[in-house]
Amino acid sequence: MRIKIFGFIAFVAIAVAAGFNYQQNKQEAELPDLTIANIEALASGESVDREDCETASDLCSMIVIYPDGDYGEDILLGHTKKPGWI
Repeated sequence: MRIKIFGFIAFVAIAVAAGFNYQQNKQEAELPDLTIANIEALASGESVDREDCETASDLCSMIVIYPDGDYGEDILLGHTKKPGWI
């Protein structure tokens, strides 16, 4: 008789623990505003608002001069120079 009571108590304890765990995991996860902003930025793609470039399947580049005097070329994929721009 004692073993049956102990088994029943163990069963109830496991059922209560499982129910509690289920309730804790059922709550919706909330994403921080920064995470949502990053997801939206990744989904929107890159748009370039430069008056010397237009969208194309070609390249548009510009020379970048850094504060330390070093320089490099920044290439904008999918853009080309508008006519009349160097």
